Amino acid sequence: MRDLASRLAEKVLRTGDAELIRKELNSYERRIVHVEIADVDGVSTDTVEIDGDRKVRLYLSQAGEE
Repeated sequence: MRDLASRLAEKVLRTGDAELIRKELNSYERRIVHVEIADVDGVSTDTVEIDGDRKVRLYLSQAGEE
């Protein structure tokens, strides 16, 4: 899970486009992603609900948002 989060964070930084982890994650797995990305400068995460499923979105941070 950490590797996936890191790869997606690198992609977000490279492209500037938000990325969504489409895989169904339980709350523990979502937390792992949030914690892993918390230390990545320029990338933030949030949890979004899509069709009743909770997904993690990674996106570029706004200045001062981190």
